[in-house]
Amino acid sequence: MKYLICFFFSFCLAISAFSQPGNLLPVGNWTVGSGSVSPFTAVGGSVASTYNQRFLDDNPFAIETIIWEVSSRSDQVNNGGFTVSLPSSDNVSYRYSLWVKRNADSSCPKVYLGAQNHTNASGNHSVTNLNGDPVSNPYFWWGSLPSPEKWYLMVGYLYETGYNGPVINKSGLFDPETGDRILTGEEKDFIQVSGENSSRLRTYFIQCNDKPNAKVQFWNPRVEVIDGNELPLCELMQLSCSGESLWTQTGNNIYYDQGVVGINMDDTEFDGFDTDFKLLVNGDVQAKRVKVSPTGWADFVFADDYELPTLKSVEAFISKNKHLPDMPSEREVLEQGVYLDNIDTKLLQKVEELTLYLIAQEKRIDQLEVTNQALNEALKILIARLSKEE
Repeated sequence: MKYLICFFFSFCLAISAFSQPGNLLPVGNWTVGSGSVSPFTAVGGSVASTYNQRFLDDNPFAIETIIWEVSSRSDQVNNGGFTVSLPSSDNVSYRYSLWVKRNADSSCPKVYLGAQNHTNASGNHSVTNLNGDPVSNPYFWWGSLPSPEKWYLMVGYLYETGYNGPVINKSGLFDPETGDRILTGEEKDFIQVSGENSSRLRTYFIQCNDKPNAKVQFWNPRVEVIDGNELPLCELMQLSCSGESLWTQTGNNIYYDQGVVGINMDDTEFDGFDTDFKLLVNGDVQAKRVKVSPTGWADFVFADDYELPTLKSVEAFISKNKHLPDMPSEREVLEQGVYLDNIDTKLLQKVEELTLYLIAQEKRIDQLEVTNQALNEALKILIARLSKEE
């Protein structure tokens, strides 16, 4: 009974590995046999069945399931493997992943994970580098597997046409024991070529035609749309995802685009913050300079049609509300905080209004001085006349 339970559990794990959600490839079509199985086309032409076999063997998690095995051949550099056409769109990005293992008697073999290029009459390529440069052989990763009899996860990223967002930059070969990317690969850009509505992916065992006993095994090819719902790589490798970094590095730049960054706080402390903001700091922030990019500025005060409030109306507003017009109250600031760009704009508005008041007051003072001087001159003349009459 215990054996039956263990067998049933292992069988369920094997089924779940092939039925993980989000996979656009029908890997459930794999059956014991040889050669092609729709939609996977075996490489090797008329002798593809000889060098491409599918049979039951242990997958990376020691569960018996259907494996695709390629044997070396002496007459061709491309020993075997398969291609598969993926219905695709030029406004969607994809991730391709596949498990691979080589046997102990294969010091030479290389494996290849890539896409198939097409060109139309205008010479446009269906796959380019991310910088737009055409590439005749668009591969995500190729090379020798470091150790024999060990499964590795190959990963490649195919981005939508004109993609200008953050590059995930995780193409390459992953070690499932550590979850680390041990060999780096390349990301590609997909361009929809006229008449093409699919992207062909290639998985090959190559450059081992002089080693008759060399073999490579493939398992569980996956294609997923990159939309934030794709399975984390740590989950594909059945590792704990708690320690997986969500930060991505491109050159000297590092970015994070999957939620809110909290500094000096744990999950419970987030309750006191507004998680609509992307950076939350529980403490003081020190910087040499801080730059904000406001959506407007207060120079409208100097427009010809701006109605400058009278000082009497400002006095009445202050008497009633205990704060300046157009400015938040103390209660509002304490409860809601302020946006620096907004409060700076409002403060500048008040400074500009004060400047206009001062200019107007200066003009009035100048006028009063002129009037006072005229009155003084008239008074002197009057005093002089009165003196003569006496």
